[in-house]
Amino acid sequence: MIDQLIKLVQQNAGGAIVKNPEVPDQYNQAAIEDVAHQIFNGLKGEVDHGNMQQVASMFQGGLNGGAISSNPVVSQIISRITTDFATKFGVSPQVAQSIASGLIPQI
Repeated sequence: MIDQLIKLVQQNAGGAIVKNPEVPDQYNQAAIEDVAHQIFNGLKGEVDHGNMQQVASMFQGGLNGGAISSNPVVSQIISRITTDFATKFGVSPQVAQSIASGLIPQI
């Protein structure tokens, strides 16, 4: 499953990561994999804590035109990615927030 998620992130990461001059090219693949792992771990953690309803509503909101970024699960994943991205890949917290906020709702 994680391999499929990595592929999904790769398909959507063009502008946010790969073509982003703020992200050094040598980190592109690691950044893509990190985002996929953060998504996977975030969803898994929510399910493990019994928050299946919130996870399900995330997909329903996206399908019904709701604001996916307002879902608490999505907000937590964006927050984790922002912190991790800024620490690991040397981008500013503002750039990391912009990358995560733009990329995660697409995925």
